[in-house]
Amino acid sequence: MTQRRITFFVDDHPYTRWYGATVEHAVIAHDQRILSDIREGRAWVVDARGDRVGLGGTLENGVHLYVRHEPDRLI
Repeated sequence: MTQRRITFFVDDHPYTRWYGATVEHAVIAHDQRILSDIREGRAWVVDARGDRVGLGGTLENGVHLYVRHEPDRLI
């Protein structure tokens, strides 16, 4: 069985991983510090259409993902 590699983009930065990688893997590849912000609701991931995607979603070759952060709040 041949393993396939895919290329995906997070905030327009390219990454290559094995087929079957998830959105969580993409976030970790880009900047693992963001993962805690996502889990705590201060950031989220969207696709090229602006739709939110979950961390468990499987990546497809060529997909573009973007990390969005909750705006800073004034106290």
